[in-house]
Amino acid sequence: MTLRVRALGDDEADGLLRMARSRTLGAGLARRAQIVQHAVEEGLSAPEIAARMDLCDATVRFWLKRFNERGLQGLAGC
Repeated sequence: MTLRVRALGDDEADGLLRMARSRTLGAGLARRAQIVQHAVEEGLSAPEIAARMDLCDATVRFWLKRFNERGLQGLAGC
């Protein structure tokens, strides 16, 4: 089964883009936002994102699921 990211509102999409491109947020948070950004903008699957970002498939799936459930706050890791 392919994991897809839920539809984003305009404000959420803007916030995700800012997080993914941020140089002031923690590196982990920016990287998690980049995972979701690859799924949203490029439509990449979890294995494709994992290969592109040199991550484990399970890690990518974890953060995509967490984003789907909790939104941007879910990427904070808490």
